[in-house]
Amino acid sequence: MTACCCTNMEIFLNPYDILQLAKKNKISTTEVIETYVLFLKSKDTGFIRPILNSARSGLCCFNKNKLCSIHDHRPLSCRLFPLARIGGEYFLQDAGFCQGLKMDYTMKLSEYLSDDDGEEYLNSADLYHKIMDDLKVSGSSIIENEYYYDLLNILLFDFDYFYNGEYYDLKNIEKSLLSFHLAEKLIETFNTDPEIDKEKLLENLYIEGDRFIAKNIKK
Repeated sequence: MTACCCTNMEIFLNPYDILQLAKKNKISTTEVIETYVLFLKSKDTGFIRPILNSARSGLCCFNKNKLCSIHDHRPLSCRLFPLARIGGEYFLQDAGFCQGLKMDYTMKLSEYLSDDDGEEYLNSADLYHKIMDDLKVSGSSIIENEYYYDLLNILLFDFDYFYNGEYYDLKNIEKSLLSFHLAEKLIETFNTDPEIDKEKLLENLYIEGDRFIAKNIKK
């Protein structure tokens, strides 16, 4: 409740974070991206990296009187701080400005991570990072193909734009799983048949999405 971790911070957003922000604010993922997101480009990989735009050079727009107005839907980066997670392991960051670390209060790591559906955030983040890691390992040149790369980022970050309001009744974890599945199918298509007609590519993705929902989500 000090807002020390809400100011001048690069708060990374993964796809599930964006879905949760849309739900909390009762807007589309497209509106979340237009209003709250800044896309940075990684110097190492060239992949885009979404962050909360307001917190980068000031106080996060969701902080009201030193309280988080989206606390139950806050991004994973906020949930973990002052922890960092690398390769599935957790580390305490050297964050001397964190007032919480100075408090005489303890909590088990399992309790800290599970707060407010934290496991869903962690599981979704793992799936997202797997896709990114697979792209790095394979040396995929999808980033050099403007159409494929734009479509990949839409699938990952802007569910409502891709489906144009369809499947709005799905839970966010289900939307996330669907998006990751289609992203993997898109990468697979790029690696096997990059010259496929664009309309045919989209048709295949929509059909694949329907199949995934029928098999894994809707009973």
